[in-house]
Amino acid sequence: MKNKSLIVSAIFGCLCGALFLLFDRETSASRIVTPLEQIANGTAHIQYASPLFDGMPPEVVLKIKNNWSIAQDLLLQNKVIDAKEDWKLVSSGDTAIGITNQMPMEEAFSFNDAMMSDVRKKGLQKGDAYPAILWNEKAGKAIVFWLRSNGSTTAYFTIAAEHGEKEGKVWKVTSGLNEVRQP
Repeated sequence: MKNKSLIVSAIFGCLCGALFLLFDRETSASRIVTPLEQIANGTAHIQYASPLFDGMPPEVVLKIKNNWSIAQDLLLQNKVIDAKEDWKLVSSGDTAIGITNQMPMEEAFSFNDAMMSDVRKKGLQKGDAYPAILWNEKAGKAIVFWLRSNGSTTAYFTIAAEHGEKEGKVWKVTSGLNEVRQP
């Protein structure tokens, strides 16, 4: 009798497990969306990431933010940006969270291409501070900038949105690498 109830319990358990797996596989929440499906849905650019500073030691975060503050002040002093304009400071590591997740996919791709352009790649030097972006959504303009290792020079370039041939905005690099120094 014990063996019979044990066998019935095992079969019942296996059936319940199989039904659960079958149901779970068919729910959209547990289904992995392929990159091709993301492109077709227009969501390939959406990133679900934690902000760059999450989990970083506080002294590192403070150092990065201080560098950005110095660099941004140099941009203000040299009239590269106007304090009256609506600039949003975004870590270059958080562009998805702060900027591109809210854009249509093609626009987001063009923004990332412009931000990671050869101007940036060739302009960054060993010892330079981590880059940031000043983004002015209303003006359709962004300034990618960083503090040079000497602590008194800001390197920057601009990118701007243009209306594309088909639809939406296309972001392009609109300046070469520039530098401003403390007076």
